[in-house]
Amino acid sequence: MPAKNIKGFGTYAGTQLWFGLSSWQSMIYYRDYKVNTINNIEDHKAHMLGIATKYLYRPSKSIDIYIGGGFSTWDGQNAKTKKFTKDHAFNIITGITKYF
Repeated sequence: MPAKNIKGFGTYAGTQLWFGLSSWQSMIYYRDYKVNTINNIEDHKAHMLGIATKYLYRPSKSIDIYIGGGFSTWDGQNAKTKKFTKDHAFNIITGITKYF
């Protein structure tokens, strides 16, 4: 979101459950803020909400294999039209980490 100034707060909560070396991780977050926009709207009230989860498989102490996903929604300003709209995103992640 192109913005001149953002004021507000955010809160996050998460959990992690272990199954031997593997784990399941989840989180939720919320942000409430006021923003001064690129077309000089002062203190436009906006918010963001998101959830995410990830499964982490550890076949050994030095290798992590993970897959996860998340969804978020937020208020955003279009840089061309300068209108505020609600937007959303869905993400999927996967990967391998090797510890040396």
